[in-house]
Amino acid sequence: MKLACFAGLALASCAATKAPEAASEEHAFGLPPVRGALEFPADAHEVTLGWLVDELARLTGQELTMSSALRAQLDSETEPLEITAAVPAREVYAFVEAILAVQGVLIAPVKGGARPVLAVQGFADAGRPPGEILAVPIELGLVEALAGHPALVCQVMLVLENVDSRQLQTELRQLLSDESGVQQVVPAGDRGLLLRAPGAKLLGLVRALREVDRASAARPETEPAQPPNAPPEVPTAPRPAGE
Repeated sequence: MKLACFAGLALASCAATKAPEAASEEHAFGLPPVRGALEFPADAHEVTLGWLVDELARLTGQELTMSSALRAQLDSETEPLEITAAVPAREVYAFVEAILAVQGVLIAPVKGGARPVLAVQGFADAGRPPGEILAVPIELGLVEALAGHPALVCQVMLVLENVDSRQLQTELRQLLSDESGVQQVVPAGDRGLLLRAPGAKLLGLVRALREVDRASAARPETEPAQPPNAPPEVPTAPRPAGE
């Protein structure tokens, strides 16, 4: 009888704690978890980027900070919706960030705690000094998780084992650096590179550089070229006396 009561209490407890849409797990980039699914208005065919960031703020409990020019731009830019199915909580960051990143809009957390603040920055801020673009410093071990954060600006230190970072820096700067200061490549010593870019792009860059580093290690070392032998000296006939 007691076992039946305990079993009934356990089942009741599970039923009481089960939610239709579980909140996403805590993120490792200073971002609070998402509390529920992203649901679109009934019969909506499009939404503004402003609506998307507002919903992200509401579902995560974050306060948004951005320039007035960017706020106006977000409220005027629309995103068509092919389907209006709800986005599960675990996919909300990736969904919203993917749409923002395509439009050149980026995010970065400013503070956490009970009242977290999220900075939204993008095309309307292109004229800002590079130092004002916010980025999240992360450990190299967290890079793979950036696949779900296309619009999150991050920076990471990558140490190469077989390539001189100063040789790569010039080429990478031409490919990545921009006037806004969002994407940067800064050498740190002989083997280190401080990389800064939106999350998914940063992940691809780290993977590519690691592959280059591995390929350099596998390449056989070649002997340095020897200078050609000097031609033998031709003996000259002695000069007659008196000359």
